[in-house]
Parts: sequence; C-alpha cells; structure tokens
Amino acid sequence: MAQSTLRLVEESSVDKSKALDAALSQIERAFGKGSIMRLGANEQVVEIET
Repeated sequence: MAQSTLRLVEESSVDKSKALDAALSQIERAFGKGSIMRLGANEQVVEIET
C-alpha cells in the first residue's frame, strides 16, 4: 500500500476552513482534480453516455 503522508494541524493555529482546504488539496494531488468536491459546488460534470 502507498505510504500516506498526512500533516497534522493544530486547531489553535489554523481555522477549520484552512485545514479543510489543505485536506482537499492533498486529495486532489493524490487522486487528481475532480476526485472530491464540496457539496453545493457549481462545477460542471461531464456526462458519459452508456
């Protein structure tokens, strides 16, 4: 399994939104853009016909 490199963030030094943004950017770097989104984000989804 791939080695995970998570950074711990102290709550007193960084507010929750900055910590969330950091977590989202780590996920996007690991799995690619569009792999995770915030609920309610108005990003266009590509439709694939099956």
